[in-house]
Amino acid sequence: MLQSIGYWFLMIAVILLLLLIVANVIYTRVEKRNNKGIYKSTKKIMEKDGKLK
Repeated sequence: MLQSIGYWFLMIAVILLLLLIVANVIYTRVEKRNNKGIYKSTKKIMEKDGKLK
């Protein structure tokens, strides 16, 4: 019983790790592609609010 619990825990940990890596890769790719656009839009919004001087 204890062995099977450890096995399932290991499987879940491996799956979560893979999902984390995939999500990170996708996020960094999107960030690189939209980096300038996102930065410009946030800068404009902040200037409107008067937070950025």
